[in-house]
Amino acid sequence: MRPFPAYNIQPSLLLVFLILFVTLMTGGCNSIKGLTEDQGQKVQEAYLAYFNAMIAGDIPTLKKHLSRERIKELDAPEAGQMLAMVKGLYPTRSQITAVNVTGDTATISLSGQSQMGTVSGTVNLVKEDGIWKVSKESWEMKMGMQEAPPQAPLSGPGVTTPYDYHKVVGVWKGHEAGRTGDDWEFTFGENYELSVKAPDGQGYRAAAMVDMNLGVSGNSLMVLPGGAVFDMKMLEAPSDSIGKISLGSYKIMGDTLQLCGGAPGRMKRTSDFASTGGIRCFELRRISGPPAGYQPPPQPQAQPVGQPSSGPSPFSKQDPGVTGEAVIVKDGKTETFPIRTGFFSETRMAAPTRASVQFQAVAAEHSNARRIELILDATRTGAHYVDGKLWSDNFMGRDQIAVGERTAQGYTASFRWVNDGGQMFWPKTSCIIDVTSAYTGTPSSLFAGEIQNCQVHSAGIDYTISSVKFMMRGAPAR
Repeated sequence: MRPFPAYNIQPSLLLVFLILFVTLMTGGCNSIKGLTEDQGQKVQEAYLAYFNAMIAGDIPTLKKHLSRERIKELDAPEAGQMLAMVKGLYPTRSQITAVNVTGDTATISLSGQSQMGTVSGTVNLVKEDGIWKVSKESWEMKMGMQEAPPQAPLSGPGVTTPYDYHKVVGVWKGHEAGRTGDDWEFTFGENYELSVKAPDGQGYRAAAMVDMNLGVSGNSLMVLPGGAVFDMKMLEAPSDSIGKISLGSYKIMGDTLQLCGGAPGRMKRTSDFASTGGIRCFELRRISGPPAGYQPPPQPQAQPVGQPSSGPSPFSKQDPGVTGEAVIVKDGKTETFPIRTGFFSETRMAAPTRASVQFQAVAAEHSNARRIELILDATRTGAHYVDGKLWSDNFMGRDQIAVGERTAQGYTASFRWVNDGGQMFWPKTSCIIDVTSAYTGTPSSLFAGEIQNCQVHSAGIDYTISSVKFMMRGAPAR
């Protein structure tokens, strides 16, 4: 098995992929200096649309923002595989420092920091049929390699094997979060070795492990709700990843498995099932079980975070004393989403001044179905202001964003729409959550409100949520 997929792709396209992967270390190119309001803004918007499509791995949209000459580069059959491989590893922010427009040509200057040093870039655009298109990119880098974070061995204090690993031994197939199909294959070996085949048949290997010393945030470990820590030490991978650890987690639900992992060496975990910000997540279905006669080795295992080690699990159950729903009108279609409570939901009311509430479409248990999620001070009635750009730009650090602070527009809050499969949409600009009945924490509590005319956006896709009317009666246990 080769360490990782090798592609025969046109050199200029490959260069663009690699440059973006290495240099755009900090997110959506959203800091602008020295732009003219009319000409520069349109050029900037064209480049940002191109950049977002690149991150999303959306080739049809990407082609809309490339010059005629550049479009030819995306006709290679391997282009989609390359985008799929690197999109989840994109860093998140660079800075546009200048935009210069001369007739039907324009130049964007960028700067930023990568792990290899300071980078500066130039993007050339041309106007075709009255629309700005990206025609060329070039980047320069001042080398300054930083020492990689230390990696843990497969033994030592806090290092063990994944919880219930014996339940996943076998072959699984599935798709990346936000996508469809069964184009990825994961084989969990009885010797704690994981092999992965990408859609083109190539792959890599890793040792399954758990290191409780890594990725700790606020004295806790971030894992999928109801899941357990699942880390991987890379054995076969690109040369700069071999020996590094990918921090992650997995959740076993019968013959369905959700697995998330970060870029090797990236010492951060997440509790969201979404491929974003250097995290890649997969939903898999069992194809075959362990070999005949397989006996799990008697080794200590890491326990699932927040879950008892034995006995019946109540975590998948809804809170019996809580009812509620959200009636949503999206793009002219009306749906009713029941409230989701319990361990596997995002609904958390224990700290009501920073409450989170989830309403989700009716679907199979544990499915990643479409839903809405709110974070707000549930004890206050009135307007709660959602700054879409703030939340989308700081997705990985959202726990640090203040909620419930009084502003001229209302109390600070969050709202997002999540598509089937996990793609997340925040307000394109801003939205208002109007809380009409505050949460009191009693069994008879009625928490209710509405949202009007909220446009949400993700990777070049817009939805119009013209109305949301939500209510929750009762007090969740969590």
